[in-house]
Amino acid sequence: MKTGVFLLLATALALGACAEDTDPEPAPTPDAVAEERDVCEELQFGNAADAAMCPRVQRAGLNPRYADATTVCRRMAIDLLGRTPTWTEVEGQCQGKSPAEMVDYFMSQPEYVRRHQRRWADLFQYNDGFSHYRHILALDELVAQLYRGEVNYARFGELALTHPGYTGRHFGEARVAVAFRVFLGRDAHPVERADMVGLWTIWQPVQDYDADYYFQHIDVRAYPPICQPPLDELLCHSSVYGDTTVAIPLRDPDASSYRNLIRPDDLTEDEWEALRAPGRILAALPYYNEHAVTEAMDRYLGWGAAAGLPEVRLALLRYFEGVDLDVPAMERELLTSHLYLQTTTPPENEVAPLTGEAPRWRYSPVKFMDVETWLDSLSLTVKRDFGQCDHRFPYVRNGVHPQSGQTIYAPHAYPVANPETNTPDFTYATVARVLGGCPDRLQQFRFTGTGVVHALDQESILQYLCYLPDATGLLPGGHFNAPFAPGADRETRTALFRHQIRSFYSREPADAELGDFLDSTDACLASSACTPDQLPAQLCVALTQGAEFLHY
Repeated sequence: MKTGVFLLLATALALGACAEDTDPEPAPTPDAVAEERDVCEELQFGNAADAAMCPRVQRAGLNPRYADATTVCRRMAIDLLGRTPTWTEVEGQCQGKSPAEMVDYFMSQPEYVRRHQRRWADLFQYNDGFSHYRHILALDELVAQLYRGEVNYARFGELALTHPGYTGRHFGEARVAVAFRVFLGRDAHPVERADMVGLWTIWQPVQDYDADYYFQHIDVRAYPPICQPPLDELLCHSSVYGDTTVAIPLRDPDASSYRNLIRPDDLTEDEWEALRAPGRILAALPYYNEHAVTEAMDRYLGWGAAAGLPEVRLALLRYFEGVDLDVPAMERELLTSHLYLQTTTPPENEVAPLTGEAPRWRYSPVKFMDVETWLDSLSLTVKRDFGQCDHRFPYVRNGVHPQSGQTIYAPHAYPVANPETNTPDFTYATVARVLGGCPDRLQQFRFTGTGVVHALDQESILQYLCYLPDATGLLPGGHFNAPFAPGADRETRTALFRHQIRSFYSREPADAELGDFLDSTDACLASSACTPDQLPAQLCVALTQGAEFLHY
């Protein structure tokens, strides 16, 4: 491969990824390795992942294959915001912009933080039937701080694993098991569970009463008596990853055991530092940061890229070597790499030996939306807000006011059915759960499969949204006069088709697509099989049932 060609790769949009990298690439000779190293050292890469991929791409003698700006725009919006981009965003924030500028725009939006808060809610398994809603709100805010760049990843784990939103949700060995799955990507070995559970022994569940919303709930307290000699070495000690005892002095040795229950808000900073040992231990393990990079690579690239491209995973880890991992910065590095920005079209005449398949890293796989992304994108496109799922509270606790006898609900982000009592409207949540989203994290977790039932449910939702009389997003200019007739002339139908293709697919329509639409509607209108006022809704249903809307 010529150096000039690879310079193009180093400075332009993108190259590739797809599924697990199993293609048997021949081992390079020592002379070839030296030549690749010399060429790659001469090139100036502004991205750690691109620099790591240089020898592999150089060895294969490939040319760059880029995704167009609108494809990248839609991919980034869905991945980072959990929705498709508006056409205003496509025109103003993507067309003519570099990938770095696109990423910076999308990561600066509040939805970027909310997208990750929803993901961590699934990981931590927020459930207000177990954790007090105030603690969940605080843990949710800690996640926001991580993705606003205010807390590094090591400190985040340290704070999260002894946060009352976590210790009040998980008990016993589950505290160890969930911590390992979330931060290390594997379950804890039985020996690790039995040993490390002592790091959380001091946290004990209690029944408490919410004075504002009048319901009983499970809370947690630090209970120092259980970790005093001689019980401390038996119940509150771990030796698997260093000898550590988690204990704090009694506040009042002469007081009753009940008086020594300490609320999390009443702990001193010195006491907190002693209690946060579990997070510090996990964050110090060499595979703590590695799992964060692995998870991000697999999620954004859409395949087992971390295992298939170990040099990229190592490069991203080394990029932050010597500094605490900044998760948004790590994600930005990955999202501006050629691996993320490449086309989804498999290459022709570029195959691996023996398998006859293109290398897995040569093109991006087609991913599909999760349930909330699909619903939120539909809602945004038709401009009809029918609610949301509050990722923090699957139930929303409530109590009865002692004087008025009125049921009062704790604060939440669901639509409000009754403003006087703050009663949540679960319409959106019910629909999402039928399709496998908005999990309660007790009986139901997020489901991404498909089937006949899901297809029928999706069809009914599409019919509902597309035929709403106030679905103003279906028409150019956003005006919807009921009944509205876009007109039978081709110019009006062209404007309608272009508007909906832009809205649903985030791109301009192809000439062939437009021609097919005009020809088919000519025939439909001529035979009276359809009428002009039906076209906006019918086109909406047709486009949203297409694979291009669901996949990206």
